[in-house]
Amino acid sequence: MFQLQLKHILEAKDLAGVLELMSQSAGFNAKLVDVDGNPALLPPSYQYPQFCDLIRSSPCGREKCCSSYRKAGLQSVKFKEPFIFRCHAGLVGWAIPVFAEERHVSTVVYGQALMSHFSTTYFNLLKDVADELKLNYDSLKQALKSVKKVEPGKDQIAAELVYIFANYQSHFAKGLHRESKRFSLPKFERILAKLPAPNRSVYLEKEKELLHYVSLKDRSGALPVLSRLLKDLISSGNDLEWIKNRVIEMLVLISRAACDAGLPNEAAYQVNNEAIQKVMGCDREEKIYIAAKETVNLFFASMPREEQGEYKFVLAKAVEYIQGNYANPALSLSEVAKAVYLSPSYLSHLFKKELSYTVNDLITLLRLEEAKRLLREKRLPVGEIGQLVGYANPSYFVKVFKKDTGMTPLAYRTSGE
Repeated sequence: MFQLQLKHILEAKDLAGVLELMSQSAGFNAKLVDVDGNPALLPPSYQYPQFCDLIRSSPCGREKCCSSYRKAGLQSVKFKEPFIFRCHAGLVGWAIPVFAEERHVSTVVYGQALMSHFSTTYFNLLKDVADELKLNYDSLKQALKSVKKVEPGKDQIAAELVYIFANYQSHFAKGLHRESKRFSLPKFERILAKLPAPNRSVYLEKEKELLHYVSLKDRSGALPVLSRLLKDLISSGNDLEWIKNRVIEMLVLISRAACDAGLPNEAAYQVNNEAIQKVMGCDREEKIYIAAKETVNLFFASMPREEQGEYKFVLAKAVEYIQGNYANPALSLSEVAKAVYLSPSYLSHLFKKELSYTVNDLITLLRLEEAKRLLREKRLPVGEIGQLVGYANPSYFVKVFKKDTGMTPLAYRTSGE
C-alpha cells in the first residue's frame, strides 16, 4: 500500500493539488464532481481507464456514471465521512463529501478500482451493462485489464486524509480566509501521520465514538474514550514522533467535531495552534498524553452551554431503543447509553432533566404495560408472561408487578382490569 502522508497533502496548495497527489501516489483517479455527479475538477494527469472510456462512449453510460457519483455523494453526506461504493458498472470507489459552511457543495470521487478477484456475479453484471449500453461485451471484458485492482479497505486512509483537508477549511473560513486557503497552520507541515494498519477498524470505531461524544458536548463520555485511544497509540510500539503526529491528527478531527457542536471557529483555531506546538515540543509519552487531555478539556470548556431541548433527538433514539429491546432481561442503562453513544451518567442526567424519570423507570413501565396486555388477552402462565416481557425470575416479576399495581399478576387477570 502506498504511503500518503498528511505532510504532503498539506503542502498541496489547493484541492486540485491534492487530487493530483492522490492520483499519482496510488495510481487511482481522483476528481471533484458537483452535487449532481457531473465532473467539476480534474487534475492535470487525470486519465480515464480504457474500461471507463468505453462506458462513457455511450450517452446512457455517462448519465449512469453521474448518477452513481450523485448517489454516492448523498451517502457520504448522510454519514459525513468517506463512503465506499460500487458504480453502475461494478467498479469500487470512495465518495468524499466536501462541505462549505455545513452545506454539501461537491464530492471527491476516488477510484474506481476492481477488487482483487472476479466472480460469476460480476461478469453477469457486466453482460447486463453491455446489453443496456449497447456495447460489445468481449471488448468491455478485455478493457477490465486497464482498471487497477485493490483489496477491500485499502486506501481508505487516503480518503480520510482528503476529507480532513477538504473540510477543515470550511470550519475555519470566517475571519481566517488566508490561513484556510493556504491550509498551512504553524508546524503542520511537519506532520507525518501514518495510520496504524493492525486493528485499524477497531481504532476507527473508537475514534468515531469519541467524535460523536464531542459533537454532543458529552465530556464524561468523551474523556474515557480519549484515554483509551491515547493509550493505544502510546503502546503501539511506534517512536515518539509517530505518536506526536497521530495525536495531532486526532486533535484536528476533534476540533472539527467541536465546531459542529458550536465552538467558535476562531477559538478552535487558537486552541489547535497552541496544541500542535505543545505536542510537538513534548519529549516524553506522558507529556503527550497530558497535553492531549488538556486540549480536549479546553475544547469542552470553550463550547457554548447547551440550549434547552438540544438533546431531545438523542433521547428519542434512546426511547426507541428501549421500546425495541425491553423484553431483553439484560437490558440496562449501560447498554442503552452505548447504543446512543452517551455515557451512562450523562444519559441518566438527560432522562431526569428532560423526562423526569430514569431509564430503568421506562424499561419497567414498558415491561409492565406489555405484561398487563398479555394477562388480559392471553391465557399464558404468569411465569411465561414474565419471561416474555424481560423478567427471567418469576418471583421478581410478581414482586415488581405487585409494587406497581397493588396486586399480583394472577389477581390482576382475575379482576378483569
